[in-house]
Amino acid sequence: MKKCPSCKSENIAQYSYGLPGNWEEIKKEIDAGKIILGGCCVSPGLDPEWKCNICGRIGGGVYDVHYEMRKECPSCQSKNVAEYVYGDPNDDKWKEIQKQIDKGKIRLGGSDSSLESHRKWACIDCEKKWGVED
Repeated sequence: MKKCPSCKSENIAQYSYGLPGNWEEIKKEIDAGKIILGGCCVSPGLDPEWKCNICGRIGGGVYDVHYEMRKECPSCQSKNVAEYVYGDPNDDKWKEIQKQIDKGKIRLGGSDSSLESHRKWACIDCEKKWGVED
């Protein structure tokens, strides 16, 4: 099984595209956090392939390329970068990424997971913050 590069969790959901055939079986997989319905239209390389159920990182295709581009501070070029994750820190899943938070590699961005598409990074050395839109 794949591990999340951000929080090292193996709790990963795969995106499934197209019209589901056996809805009852698919619903079980969705409820178990193993599948996310991605819609009917598919753009290979542009659509996400997976999502971490712990820290919310989305990956695959262009998402991985974009993430790799953000591993260096645009101000001081340091590679000592923390990633913001979003969700409720009182949820049990946060216990799994506490070590990454303690190391400074992950920072809590707030409980509003709708902000996930505006993921931000922060340079640990110079404290510059930036996001996807930068």
